[in-house]
Amino acid sequence: MLSLRPGGTGRRGQPGKGNRATRGRIELMTDLFENKPADGEENATPPELPPADFDFLVYSLRLQAELNLGIIPMEDEQEPDFELARHNIDLLAMLQEKTHGNLTPDEKDALDNSVAELRFRFVQHLQQVQAH
Repeated sequence: MLSLRPGGTGRRGQPGKGNRATRGRIELMTDLFENKPADGEENATPPELPPADFDFLVYSLRLQAELNLGIIPMEDEQEPDFELARHNIDLLAMLQEKTHGNLTPDEKDALDNSVAELRFRFVQHLQQVQAH
């Protein structure tokens, strides 16, 4: 069950408006709402989520592309989905273009390396499938 955290609302109790302390930074849903166990699940603890940051976004898109290419094995042995893999690689390339000059050196390296490696692996896996 989601609930507003105390102080997580703006003027007149509207979420997302923020106050002077939160102006100038992105307000995350995590900042506004907390996840509480549903009734009868008092002892249940939700899994710890990673921070919503640029590195995790790149990692998520990369992981999706790797799964679609079949680089990371799945339990049900699905065939590679090159269309979805290409879409995720294109999303990373779009991020690369749109964030040019606005990333830390580590973020730029992670994004550049992900795009280059995924493009190489895409071609490699496509050629393997076509050869069989």
